[in-house]
Amino acid sequence: MNDKVLERHSDTVKAVARERSELLGRKHTGQTLSSAERQRLTLLTARLEQLLPPISVGDLEALLEMTEEVERIRERAKERRSRMGLS
Repeated sequence: MNDKVLERHSDTVKAVARERSELLGRKHTGQTLSSAERQRLTLLTARLEQLLPPISVGDLEALLEMTEEVERIRERAKERRSRMGLS
């Protein structure tokens, strides 16, 4: 993803999270939400889960392993370029 796409995604996530937080805050401070607001809260929760899907510990470990492998590959390539006089 390019920077503009990431920025738009981030802005969308922030807007959805902000609106959801406002509704949750009202709900948990004893204010009664209307039917439309409860439906909106359900929709916002689903949208946020779509935008930021939960990841498991296993998923995170796999991502960390891939990152470490990429770093090892990068270092080996750097060493080869140096041996060949390309860097």
